[in-house]
Amino acid sequence: MTATFTWNIDQLDTYPLIVDRPNIVYTVYWTCTGDDTDINGNPYVATQTGYCNIPYDPSTYIPYASLTPDTILAWVWVYGSDKSIIESIVQDKLTVLMNPAVVTPLPWV
Repeated sequence: MTATFTWNIDQLDTYPLIVDRPNIVYTVYWTCTGDDTDINGNPYVATQTGYCNIPYDPSTYIPYASLTPDTILAWVWVYGSDKSIIESIVQDKLTVLMNPAVVTPLPWV
């Protein structure tokens, strides 16, 4: 099956005041959650959490109150948390959950 991925922003760290601009985001903490089902319809969920540092660029400053999840996620994917790699990690976790290892006896015993 193919997982459905959901990205969430968990926390924003901000500088209180830089050059007369309040609440400049410098670190974003995120969670990527993957939902999938096996061939029998059993649900599985896996997550990956992380964070990335956001460089301050006065030319692209957005007031804190105007920030949106889409804006923040775009920053996350540009500044250090590659979307496709993170989703691949979550997919791998789901694959392991849906196909657990089985301990088998040694063939020569």
